[in-house]
Amino acid sequence: MSKLLYAIFAHPDDEAFGVSPTLIKERHEGAEIHLIALTAGDAGVNPDNVADLGALRLEEWQQSAGIIGATSNSYLGYRDGTLCNTDIDPIVDSIIATIAARLQNDTSVATLDFITFDPNGWSGHIDHIVASHATLLAYHRLAARFPAIAMRVRMLCITKEQQPLPNTDWRYAPAGRELGEIDETIDASEYRDVVVRCMRAHHSQRQDCESHLKNRGDTLCINHYVVIE
Repeated sequence: MSKLLYAIFAHPDDEAFGVSPTLIKERHEGAEIHLIALTAGDAGVNPDNVADLGALRLEEWQQSAGIIGATSNSYLGYRDGTLCNTDIDPIVDSIIATIAARLQNDTSVATLDFITFDPNGWSGHIDHIVASHATLLAYHRLAARFPAIAMRVRMLCITKEQQPLPNTDWRYAPAGRELGEIDETIDASEYRDVVVRCMRAHHSQRQDCESHLKNRGDTLCINHYVVIE
């Protein structure tokens, strides 16, 4: 029996800078990994002034996916920085269509995990919030449609220790989660070198990458989740 894991995020580097430790560990333990990005990240920083940043970032995403060992990448074609309430229904429809087709054709699937951001958006980015809410809605609808498959959503969060107060440096992001709210912690420190390679595959976003590497230190490969199942 097989385990599928769908990582659903707004931008091509979200999985690398966020949950790559978990994805790499899961892949080494036998899970089949699939990535879904809602946008191409075309509104990101463009230090090399490339003509088509979105196309470059999708290429970097493919490289990152290869390092993770993902089976597939699905790009849904939305514009970076513009996601809103009216986009959720078509996004959910796309997610469900992709996953339902797999489940209908593969009776060996025993478990299905979704990984996305905390519904508060982790950093407060509205695109992140839309991705999280769309994932939750798709999960509930798929769980009702395929009751024999064990499903859950793991939502990446920040702890109160990491972020004791709301962060207003960029967008409003609430304080981190209390320890009692955290359901699962993954430590993939044994795969740190692979995680760093995965992150640095997003070369166009290298400033953000190096900031993560510097600021997160020994916690780089530790992911905390709120889980719904």
